[in-house]
Amino acid sequence: MYTHEHFHWQDDLPPRHPWSKTVVYEIHIRGFTIHPDAGATHSGTYRGLMEKISYLTELGVTAVELMPVHEFNEHQAPGINPQTGKPLTNYWGYDPVAFFAPKASCCSAGGMGQQKLAFKETVRALHHAGIEVILDVVLNHTAEGNELGPTLCFRGIDNAIFYMLAPDRRHYRNYAGTGNTINTNHPVVRDHILGALRHWVVEMHVDGFRFDLASILGRDETGTLLADAPLLERIAEDPILYDVKIIAEAWDAAGAYEVGSFSERRWAEWNGRYRDDIRRFWRGDEGMRGLFANRIGGSADIYTTSGKGPEDSINFVTCHDGFTLNDLVSYRTKHNEANGEDNRDGNVPDWFDPPAKQLACQIHEDEHDRLSLTFNAGSERVDFRVPEAPDGRHWHRAVDTYRPARGYCLAGHGTASECARGLSGRTTRRRHPRDAKMTPTLRIPIYAKT
Repeated sequence: MYTHEHFHWQDDLPPRHPWSKTVVYEIHIRGFTIHPDAGATHSGTYRGLMEKISYLTELGVTAVELMPVHEFNEHQAPGINPQTGKPLTNYWGYDPVAFFAPKASCCSAGGMGQQKLAFKETVRALHHAGIEVILDVVLNHTAEGNELGPTLCFRGIDNAIFYMLAPDRRHYRNYAGTGNTINTNHPVVRDHILGALRHWVVEMHVDGFRFDLASILGRDETGTLLADAPLLERIAEDPILYDVKIIAEAWDAAGAYEVGSFSERRWAEWNGRYRDDIRRFWRGDEGMRGLFANRIGGSADIYTTSGKGPEDSINFVTCHDGFTLNDLVSYRTKHNEANGEDNRDGNVPDWFDPPAKQLACQIHEDEHDRLSLTFNAGSERVDFRVPEAPDGRHWHRAVDTYRPARGYCLAGHGTASECARGLSGRTTRRRHPRDAKMTPTLRIPIYAKT
């Protein structure tokens, strides 16, 4: 279906936050607002995301990274949920069918072209709030699977051009772990991909792209990694894409790992080593202080050799692969049994029997206040003391996610006891406010010094 409709962008302009000021929030359009607790009228849709913009701005988010919104078949996933016996669905959307079309089922107004308008409205509203829109794009494979899969898109157009084929020309090379691999550096396919990216920038006003398994985009038709891959160079140098953010997941499912050296400097990278080293430090592995300092300090040991810098590193500790943030500090291993893949999917951080660990960091300070954040990532209670406060100032427990909140206490308002009473309904701490205990599970007390 092709739709041509008028849409008034009003005075929409891209926020264009510099990398040094960018805070990215990864979002699944449906999952972000589908639960009743989200309080969205249009839950699980583009408009549902619009309803939560104020929440994102309160968090300090400057960009949302939308998990795949290209059209895909959510009912195509094979297998049965071993816990319920019900058929599985493709929830994430990392099996695209059409690179130009926004997902119809994420539109609350219908799927006969209305999804395009709904997506534009969402981008316009996010831009008005100063939030950029980055799309997680899957350009390395499609939902057509292997030689036994359905014919949905490229296979019916020109199978030998659009896919990397084995020497027998029947089977597919599989560098994405999904059954097929797009032949991205063929001139025809390259132009199709560039046309799709330009469409999302010019027509839909998106601000950037995160490229799933981006190392595949640097392989030729035989699967060899190219030193100067034509597609990667053209994306980086394209005049229409010149000002948008481009982020590489700098590895693939066939063993390529290019963190720190992916293509040219224009490309930012998901820093997988940042994730792994921070996790290991957090759980208490020996000898991690130096690596922890390198990661917090900008990962110069990874990026200097290639001429890149700290602004090229997308720092994260968890994402859609493997653990959620809640799971990360709650379990030693993943618990994804429901998808029927024997818990083998996603990233595995090798989280074996971590001892109780408490991690603290300062997240804000000015002439009036200091805000600190503490975590307990272990299975036992941890005693700790907050730093000594200057004369005439004291610490308040501002937020504690472990306690059943009935109210809240802002820094500078009330005593420490009053803060505790506001959070739990009773005074829970009668000793010196600098002493505290952290109970295991995902608990995030935030202390403010006033």
